[in-house]
Amino acid sequence: MALSQPILGHRLTARQWTGTALGVTGVLIVSLDSLSLGTAPVWAYGLTVASMMVFALATVVQKRIGTVDMPIHQSLCIQCLAAAILFALCAEWNGGLTPPLDGRFEFGIAWLVLFSTFFCYGVYYMSLRHYSAAQVSSAVYLSPPVTMLWAWLIFGEPLSTAIFLGLAVTLFGVWLTSSRGAASKASTDPIMNIKEETA
Repeated sequence: MALSQPILGHRLTARQWTGTALGVTGVLIVSLDSLSLGTAPVWAYGLTVASMMVFALATVVQKRIGTVDMPIHQSLCIQCLAAAILFALCAEWNGGLTPPLDGRFEFGIAWLVLFSTFFCYGVYYMSLRHYSAAQVSSAVYLSPPVTMLWAWLIFGEPLSTAIFLGLAVTLFGVWLTSSRGAASKASTDPIMNIKEETA
């Protein structure tokens, strides 16, 4: 969201900044009990942070070049091919490209391809075409609480008061950032105005 102003020229309102702060707070509340460094190497944590930074940058760049009307399936194809090359290199480096051929692996791949990639990223790219980058990126804050609810439903992971409190705070923050009041102020975006004039 912070990249929207220098790259897209969006004027972020106090309401949007407040909503973002609440979204981050909600994520911290949900994740507080499970926050630990573990035994992973330091570069693995850095890679995770870097991937999220690239994701955020890609969001605003996609919005910036929104005049390029690339079909969603082509966007997904480029993303999947780039990811496949990188993951193949990592897999080869860590022992080989042959996956474990069992039912659990096949179910996981089917879930990853059909739901996580085609459905979730398809909705994400469609949202970028209809809403501002700040509105779309604010919804990402819902990932940790929704993931924990999903873990409870599928794997029986215990739920806590902190999860529900964090979910409520995050939902309120997302609502502040993406509500009609915030959206109407964001309509002063020069890029969107140019697109509307040329439509």
